[in-house]
Amino acid sequence: MKRGNIAIIVFVLLAAALVLFGRYLISRPPLVITLAVEPLLSDWAAATVDNFNEQDTIVTSNRRVAVQLTVVDDVDVWTGETDWSDGLLETTSRPSIWIPALAVSGNYAQSDSRLMFAQVQPSVAKTVLVWGGFEERVTALPDSTNGFGWSTVAPAAEVGQW
Repeated sequence: MKRGNIAIIVFVLLAAALVLFGRYLISRPPLVITLAVEPLLSDWAAATVDNFNEQDTIVTSNRRVAVQLTVVDDVDVWTGETDWSDGLLETTSRPSIWIPALAVSGNYAQSDSRLMFAQVQPSVAKTVLVWGGFEERVTALPDSTNGFGWSTVAPAAEVGQW
């Protein structure tokens, strides 16, 4: 057999070995990331998690990643009704990521339940202040034509006309 043929056969065998090894790595069970969210966020989070899991995302070590969603109320974490406080992360039901309803929930859960959280990124979600008032009170404001907000309520509160 000629050297050229041997080199081609070795190259094909190495390529086949690499493909089979890659298939083996991908066939391993996925790395599961658990995500806990507030019930108000559960519908959006479930759709997002389903979309992510359908993509079969693979990390650099050729391992698939899957996200598992858990719905938990902030108050349950505060009061210790969730079993997140004892043991290591791998042996408890503590999620990998927790998205609470309130930014202060993490601080409260840390101080009251002695749970150790690390805030990776402060929340980018900001709640817009929505004004609401009874129609007779809003129309009683001296300058209600500019809208119902700080600029109309503050002067009325200072004067005591409202």
